[in-house]
Amino acid sequence: MMAINPVPFIYPVFIIIISALKSSPPFLAIYFILLISSFFIIYLYWAAITSFCSFITVSFFVVWAALHFMTARKPIIIM
Repeated sequence: MMAINPVPFIYPVFIIIISALKSSPPFLAIYFILLISSFFIIYLYWAAITSFCSFITVSFFVVWAALHFMTARKPIIIM
């Protein structure tokens, strides 16, 4: 069975948690919904499409980042 690199999955989760702590309460619910759906995506494609899994997850977070920067009041600054 092929091993999957966990870094593409763990790093965006930390981005969501950090940005949720810095954001206002209406955005907080959206971030936790995206957090739960990211775990669902990882679980859904874990066994079936192992080589394609990281591509789907990364593309999901690219779309999330684009929507965030279009709707956010201030940009995310990660030290």
